[in-house]
Amino acid sequence: MVTVTLYSAQKESSLPIDDWKRLGATDRQIKALVYIQQSGSISRKEYAQIAGVSPSSAYRDLTDLVQRGIHVSIGIGSQLRYGFA
Repeated sequence: MVTVTLYSAQKESSLPIDDWKRLGATDRQIKALVYIQQSGSISRKEYAQIAGVSPSSAYRDLTDLVQRGIHVSIGIGSQLRYGFA
């Protein structure tokens, strides 16, 4: 079973960093957004390693980006990934 959660996400994945900051993304969240631009998606584990945060902080940061509409979550459980719509 795959669950796709869509919010009013930006379809344009090449937003400048300044635009992400205006949308409320933190510096460490911007690291995730750059990673998504380069590889297409990111997992919580990958984000935790890149940003140097705990798994629970990674979850909060990525969920915040979904709620802000900057990206979407795709999948469920351990298969959950985050990317642009």
